[in-house]
Amino acid sequence: MKTAESGRIVKGMVIGKETWFKKGQVPRNKGKKQHEYMTAEGIARSSTTRFKKGNKPQNYKPVGSERITSYGYTEVKIEDPNKWKPKHKIIYESHYNCTIPKGHKCIFIDGDKTNFDISNLIVEAPAVAIRRNTINRYSAELKSFILLIQIN
Repeated sequence: MKTAESGRIVKGMVIGKETWFKKGQVPRNKGKKQHEYMTAEGIARSSTTRFKKGNKPQNYKPVGSERITSYGYTEVKIEDPNKWKPKHKIIYESHYNCTIPKGHKCIFIDGDKTNFDISNLIVEAPAVAIRRNTINRYSAELKSFILLIQIN
């Protein structure tokens, strides 16, 4: 039998529900100051590991840092905290001194997401992107063949 006691758990099984906070239950330390529920020794011990004002996390990246997304796009950090923008959009906008309209896509002509040459970047409207990425761009014979392959 699959139970929590046996260590075998079924998907959706709830464990430890009896120890969860019930609706309307108030935590023991609500409204109390730290010294009211912790001993002086506990406060002193925990102060060494507390987050200090002005400290930055170990994984902090400064503005201007680059990262590669799981889709292969390079992003640049443009603002704190954690505001990133695709590098190819920054290059396009700075070269043409404009902003890319909402809904439009900045794409790589050759499909290489690491080729940031301005001649390799274009902005296209959503309707153009749909036409370029759908089956309708093929001839009638090729469309019917693709549909036959997908069905079987």
